[in-house]
Amino acid sequence: MKTKQKHIIARTVRAEAIRNGVSVPELAAKCGLSQRTYERRMANPEEMSLKELWLLEKVLGLKKGELASL
Repeated sequence: MKTKQKHIIARTVRAEAIRNGVSVPELAAKCGLSQRTYERRMANPEEMSLKELWLLEKVLGLKKGELASL
């Protein structure tokens, strides 16, 4: 995954979390991740599982596959 793609995914997740009023600890918990694991996934989205992507999309109200298509 290219560096630019990594940043796009992380920025999109952050923007959607802010738009939805969801804090990082709350988002991580709703996805079943520790805050540290969530932070690692945002730093290296290519390590994120499909299930984690789907959970993020669900919590943030995104269409299924939207993050994976970035």
